[in-house]
Amino acid sequence: MKPDDRNEIIDIEITDDNRVVINHGEKEVRLHPSMPKWLVRAYVRLSFETKNGLRKFVLSLTDNCNIKCDYCCHPRLQSKFDIGDALRLVDEACECSTFGEVCLTGGEPFLHFDALLEIGCLCRRHDMLCGAITNGYWAKDPVSARTMCEEILGAGVGRITFSWDPSHGQYVSAGTVMNGLTAAMEAGLKVNLTGSFASEKDSHEDFGFDLEPLRRYANFAHSTNRILPAGRGQSHPQAHRRRESNDSTSALLCPGYHRGHDLVLYPLDGLALPCCSVFSGYKLTPLRLGDWREDSVRDLADTQMADGFYRYINREGFKPLRDHLREKGIEIPGLSEMLTEAVSPCEVCTLVAQSSEFDGVREICDVWLEQRVLQSLKDIRPALTRCFESA
Repeated sequence: MKPDDRNEIIDIEITDDNRVVINHGEKEVRLHPSMPKWLVRAYVRLSFETKNGLRKFVLSLTDNCNIKCDYCCHPRLQSKFDIGDALRLVDEACECSTFGEVCLTGGEPFLHFDALLEIGCLCRRHDMLCGAITNGYWAKDPVSARTMCEEILGAGVGRITFSWDPSHGQYVSAGTVMNGLTAAMEAGLKVNLTGSFASEKDSHEDFGFDLEPLRRYANFAHSTNRILPAGRGQSHPQAHRRRESNDSTSALLCPGYHRGHDLVLYPLDGLALPCCSVFSGYKLTPLRLGDWREDSVRDLADTQMADGFYRYINREGFKPLRDHLREKGIEIPGLSEMLTEAVSPCEVCTLVAQSSEFDGVREICDVWLEQRVLQSLKDIRPALTRCFESA
């Protein structure tokens, strides 16, 4: 169900066999019968009953990984979060009403399984959803894979996202990941499968995955992407480097507008960023929101939503930003060409943020946001006046 449909929901019933019945039978969603009721209720609440705007708190638990995929964002790094820091930050995130889920990424989070379990337990105590991404290396044996899935679910980790594509294949077989998918579904987790492919026509089924048994249940999600020129993918011969069709009406909005405003923390240098993109990470420090070693999670979240540049690219997009900058006498080399060819708004963001003009861009966007806030206050002033007069 799309977020815009939430206002149309009048009644939700969860049956004993994990069917979610919406509006007295108008729509019905079937979840795997093994999914525990606390997890069903949590995802129903997140998907249907909350207002738009709940964000994800993303902790890049480790930069270390046991495989070498073709588009790795942080190749050859070994840094990781100290468990004390990780628990403190997750605890702060759980105390913030702005987040709907804690997400653990990397690197390969399952290399630090004990930390994964501790964080899951903490989220469970706070009634906060918790999910993790993995390459699935640990699922060679179906029985032990099922045991691990039951263990993380029991700890409070309710979602696993498996990342697999042909570049993973020499390290982790498709059969191993299928074991993990099946084990996770039968254990009662929310299960996602994603991957990046050379062609938009490629999918996991082309490489031996049997997804039909999983698609029967709404707690399974499947998505594919193109290999993008980011991280190690910058030199990949099959990276998707040019948009096939140029939609002149597209403003090229930051994906945060559609997906929600992720707050992402990395283990090195206290780095806190406003997005979880393959173009992001340690090479995009100009977008730094602060230092998690010194700033609270709440302060970092507030800084993100008060960041003029971030708000501009979410509300207006990069094409209007280019025009706005020109009006102010700022021209970023290569921006106009990239607006025509870029495969992702995140690619444009990287160019702008790494430009020598970025300080000036920030100042212009901060003024824009201030004017927008003042106009909003001006617009609601008559209503506030009437409210106080009638009180």
